[in-house]
Amino acid sequence: MSKPIILTIAGFDPSGGAGLQADIKTISALGSYACSIATSLTVQNTLKVYSSHPISTSIIEDQFDKLMMDMPIRYLKIGMLAHKNIVVLLNKLINKYKDHFEFIILDPIIKSSSGHFLLDKEGLKVLFKDIFPQTNLITPNYIEACEIFQLSPEDSLAHNICCIQESIKDLGVPFCLLKGGHLPGTSNQCIDYLISSKTVQSFMGKKISSKNTHGTGCTLSSAIVTNISQENCLTQSIIKAKEYLIESMLQSKNSIFGSGHGSLEHFHHLT
Repeated sequence: MSKPIILTIAGFDPSGGAGLQADIKTISALGSYACSIATSLTVQNTLKVYSSHPISTSIIEDQFDKLMMDMPIRYLKIGMLAHKNIVVLLNKLINKYKDHFEFIILDPIIKSSSGHFLLDKEGLKVLFKDIFPQTNLITPNYIEACEIFQLSPEDSLAHNICCIQESIKDLGVPFCLLKGGHLPGTSNQCIDYLISSKTVQSFMGKKISSKNTHGTGCTLSSAIVTNISQENCLTQSIIKAKEYLIESMLQSKNSIFGSGHGSLEHFHHLT
């Protein structure tokens, strides 16, 4: 029996914790098949991102075309896009193959936790205008949401969620999963909010105190699309993804992967 195939397009993390590596590990651990295209070669370790070097758009386009020509890819996960030219190309490719994709998830990577910008401002504009309307779900954390939706962190969470509801309607995004890891006032719990223009659904989860948090956002979005590929509804896919993420964090809590923020234990069920 063949597995669902998911294509992830994101940055390459040589430390193995985030980006393509986290995506591939998550998708594989949860039982689907991962294809991947790198948008950028980063220089990073567990301490920080030092630099980012975008891949040629001609190479990305050729890889994308050759994969779509050969493999029944129905699911697309988008992460770090690095440069405006890559965002423009991705818009072209999604339009070209739009009848192939059943679900597109976008984790809008704007800058690293260490403060290194991973997409230029012109690229962000194209992302909002052209890529957002083609997605089924975007998964920003609170810091990214404030940037995307022009929110003030000083305003109440309830106010900002209402603002997101108005904004995603204008942007043409069906759903936004506001991740709770950076939300204020949630010291013991991590509450994520699935927001549409008309509804808000909350997902409770335990907040894990751990140094090894590198790639949590990549892992969650990859887990969601993997669950979707296995015929789970969106709500169930998020619930299962959060459970997988929490267990991956718990199992990595005492691991030492470097001097900074280490990776998760994506294959915890095998140890």
